Amino acid sequence: MQHPVMLALPRHQLCIAAGLQIRDLRCIDPHFRKQLPSILVRPLSMVVSLGAAKAIIFCDMVLLFDHQKPEIKGLVRELQSSLAPTKRSASSWISLNDPPFEFKALATLLDIACTDLDDRCRVVEEKVLGQTTFPLENISCTAHKRNMFE
Repeated sequence: MQHPVMLALPRHQLCIAAGLQIRDLRCIDPHFRKQLPSILVRPLSMVVSLGAAKAIIFCDMVLLFDHQKPEIKGLVRELQSSLAPTKRSASSWISLNDPPFEFKALATLLDIACTDLDDRCRVVEEKVLGQTTFPLENISCTAHKRNMFE
């Protein structure tokens, strides 16, 4: 497994290497606001934007963006451990049961995003359920035919 390397590539070169259009980079560009989670699959790569994880996955490497963020440093460790080559015997040179590198990387990014969402939900649940006098019974809503269609 190779160690992380920091690269500075112009957008045009990145698009050529990854087989992307310039517009495909919008989902991983931090300058665009209100980015929705997305996975774009292209012939040479996958562009993934899931929470803090913004990456381009190739058949043999993963490019991560915003490398100074603390959550990205944890993401790098997680990717390295899940993508580390497994030791095989000489007779089992290639296993048909092993998923391709791209799928392993995507599964790891999805797992990390789901774990992050689960942690956030747990914090909200603790705040909501931790209150002993949560006034659900006191919430009332009056719906009139007139304001239902407004």
